[in-house]
Amino acid sequence: MLDILNVQYALDHELGGKPSKLVIEDKLLMTLEYWREYRTYFHIGNSYGYIESQAYKTIKWVETTLINSGVFNIPGKKKLHTLEYFSYVGAMYVTI
Repeated sequence: MLDILNVQYALDHELGGKPSKLVIEDKLLMTLEYWREYRTYFHIGNSYGYIESQAYKTIKWVETTLINSGVFNIPGKKKLHTLEYFSYVGAMYVTI
């Protein structure tokens, strides 16, 4: 994940621009905290010294960068409903 984000950050800033307050590792950690704990952007932003809108933009940038890389995509709904993805389906009934 970190390699993908570093490459994209370098592409986005190859012509210059204001450097970010956070390093890429913190941006990734911010996104992982959002996914894991599902905290609000306000609280995540406070943890990293950002305002709510900047926390939102940072998390969205990380998400879209990872999705657009093609490494972290999952198949669509129609593809998942085909039989090739379901090799074995079983049911278990347990009583105590």
